Amino acid sequence: MYWALNDLHELESAYNEIRAYLPSFLKLFHYLKERRILDEKHIFNILKYVGDDLPELTDRVQCLRNDVINLEDKKRNVMNQLIIWNAQLSDLGREIDIKNQQLKRMGK
Repeated sequence: MYWALNDLHELESAYNEIRAYLPSFLKLFHYLKERRILDEKHIFNILKYVGDDLPELTDRVQCLRNDVINLEDKKRNVMNQLIIWNAQLSDLGREIDIKNQQLKRMGK
């Protein structure tokens, strides 16, 4: 009744529709407020970019996360292979030094 008396019919209607989701709406509100993006320009951009494409964007984000995980695994494998190759190269360098010393002794 308070809202009707203060000509807030639309707010009352919106509240009645989102009542069950109010905690989530409040989290969203606080999230936007903390990041100082709670203004018309930012909200318009959020709606423009997310509005119709939210399910698709959510799937895309998940795919990108999976890609990042896969790339990190590949990077780790490549780094491990480089460590192995570096160790092998070091061993070969020592063997070459030993062979060169042997050749010098033979040449004397």
